Amino acid sequence: MFTPSPGDIPYKAYIAVLTAWGLAALAKIIWQYYKGEPITFFTLGGMPSVHASLVGSLFLSIYYETGFSILLLAVGVFGGLVFRDAWGVRWEVSRHSIALNKLMATKDYERTGHTKLEAAAGIVFGFVVTVAVYAIL
Repeated sequence: MFTPSPGDIPYKAYIAVLTAWGLAALAKIIWQYYKGEPITFFTLGGMPSVHASLVGSLFLSIYYETGFSILLLAVGVFGGLVFRDAWGVRWEVSRHSIALNKLMATKDYERTGHTKLEAAAGIVFGFVVTVAVYAIL
């Protein structure tokens, strides 16, 4: 089990999580361009889920640093909540927004959540980036 001393900094974990976040955001921009959507860096919803990618990377980084631990369990529960929020609550808000826009005959931004595929793709993306960072460093 990993027991950090005052000089130990799990720099690989920091690099992995930040890299997963940045590359997922870049992948989302490329996906928007490919789909012909307006390109925005800070957008809600879309492929892949950037925050699911960050949490997936955090989970795997914690596993690499500590093995099976109470911290890994806590991050796993947190990750489950993030995943559920991304495709459950926030996706339902998107559906309501679409219905309200039709009812009110407006065209406000409707996308706030993710589909299950987008959220799952974010987690897998985070795992892949983390494995790559730990293999390289």
